Amino acid sequence: MSSSVKGPVPAVASAASDPPVLARRVIHDVAFRWFETMPRGRVLDVPSGAGALSLRLQRAGFEVDSCDVNADGFQAAGPRFTRGDLCQLPYPDGAFDYAACIEGPEHLENP
Repeated sequence: MSSSVKGPVPAVASAASDPPVLARRVIHDVAFRWFETMPRGRVLDVPSGAGALSLRLQRAGFEVDSCDVNADGFQAAGPRFTRGDLCQLPYPDGAFDYAACIEGPEHLENP
């Protein structure tokens, strides 16, 4: 994935009740721009934080599962949420077409 964003990132309608973006917005924009070029499929967003990227991907037509160790922090209405840990994900191998992992690897003991 390229780290530079070329041109404007498509606007996504957001409501006042949408979850907050916990990472830098530009990181979400770069990830979203990459996903937009891909065929629609099933995405695992882990750690999902409040669910901002999960909701954005769902609105773009992806089937999204969100996973985070902090269930109380998830605020997105729509994407499925499962409490889980990056070190032992609660999904079978091959369950997803894609995975998004924003602001997660640096929290692992042995990434």
